[in-house]
Amino acid sequence: MHRTIIVAVGNELLIGETLDTNTNWLCRHLTALGFKIEATLTLPDKIDVISKTIKSIINDNWIVFSPELLIITGGLGPTEDDLTLTSIAQALDTALEIDKTAYDWVKEKYQNLAKESLVSSSEMNPARDKMARLPKGATPIKNTVGVAPAIKITYKNTTIISLPGVPQEMKGFMLGEVQTILSEQFSVGAHIEKELWALCGDESILAPILSKVSEKHPEVYIKSKAKGFGQNLRFQIKLHITGTNIVIDEKLKAAIEDLEKNLNEHNIKLDKS
Repeated sequence: MHRTIIVAVGNELLIGETLDTNTNWLCRHLTALGFKIEATLTLPDKIDVISKTIKSIINDNWIVFSPELLIITGGLGPTEDDLTLTSIAQALDTALEIDKTAYDWVKEKYQNLAKESLVSSSEMNPARDKMARLPKGATPIKNTVGVAPAIKITYKNTTIISLPGVPQEMKGFMLGEVQTILSEQFSVGAHIEKELWALCGDESILAPILSKVSEKHPEVYIKSKAKGFGQNLRFQIKLHITGTNIVIDEKLKAAIEDLEKNLNEHNIKLDKS
């Protein structure tokens, strides 16, 4: 398993203003892909704290090993307290420089936002330039949901991936280009999770059905959890599968179809919405 450390950056996390759902989601997602989460950290928006922590992690000074993968979330935006890229550059003792590809992505995004009247101007400015100013040697990763690109950079044996802190953007990267990068570099597959609801008031009836479907589809992990009591009892059913994209899509679809068939035989409705 590939040793991994996750670092979440943001004062809002430390004061309890914002709940750090990113770390929880990343732990679940990366574990399912075959990564071993060794530690998670939450850091303030302070350059020295972030850079010294990163430097310690990648140089074996923080714990007894340097991780193969370091995921950092937060601090990639245009504001003054978005300091992650500067901190990474400082930790790696390298410079920040405008990356043309990242710059063009940011510029194009603001042009599109201006056309939709979501921003007043499409012109680039120092705050917007900042999102394209990357540590030297970093590879930008296009943001298909928001604006700020993510980056990938390697130091010794550690791959560092820095992602935006907005959950939708982070997940967009992890389920898109970053997942492809991880699959190629670490020989891991993709992971799909599907949530369904069974309108059933008796778990003793539901349990053997799930066991039967699980035996027929061993690649799919199926777990149920009760939500409610009495006649309105509903069961949350989660299906998880890991593998190559095309194969797991087909296998998950087959498992869901089989589950629905077996539930129908017992007059149990399945809500797939």
